[in-house]
Amino acid sequence: MLLNFHKLKNKYRMKVTGAIVAGASTGQEHNTYKLANIDKIAYFEPMKEAFKKLQEKVCSGVSVYNYALSNFNGQSEMYIANNQQSSSLLFPVEHLKQHPDVKFTHKEIVEVRKLDDVLDTNYNLLVMDIQGGEGNLIDGASRTLEGIDYVYTEVNTIQLYKDCVLLPTLDEKLSKYNLKRVELVMTGSGWGDAFYIKD
Repeated sequence: MLLNFHKLKNKYRMKVTGAIVAGASTGQEHNTYKLANIDKIAYFEPMKEAFKKLQEKVCSGVSVYNYALSNFNGQSEMYIANNQQSSSLLFPVEHLKQHPDVKFTHKEIVEVRKLDDVLDTNYNLLVMDIQGGEGNLIDGASRTLEGIDYVYTEVNTIQLYKDCVLLPTLDEKLSKYNLKRVELVMTGSGWGDAFYIKD
């Protein structure tokens, strides 16, 4: 996380009833949520090896799903990177130039779901770290987003991945749910993190 979650929680007096984490990887941020006293968490991680490690790390009562989240239900190829975190349902484009040390070594068939078809609405924080697929997730989560008060997400300003959603479009999509961007930090490589809160 480029933005400090605890500072955000204090600054905006966040009252989190439940967190949805898309692109949980191996659960690197699990302690962050635990320290923030978030007990209800739904983790989504499509890659098989990362999912196994995630299952081993999380505590009881936390839900884990071996799905990618997008705007359809089915299966898809996922482009797997040697650092795991850069893996995406979308084909890497500018990412290959911005991060030449990251190699996409193979593809894996993963299960894909629309968020609206998986969870109930008793969650009000959405965290997205899905390498350009944020817009597609939003398109498959209209019912869920009605109950979301906070969004912490990775954002892109260039086409790091083919057809990835760019920041202005992401702002527009989330504004339909009265979610306004209040924080942004960018790297020098065309991506960063943003935080949105419901007006």
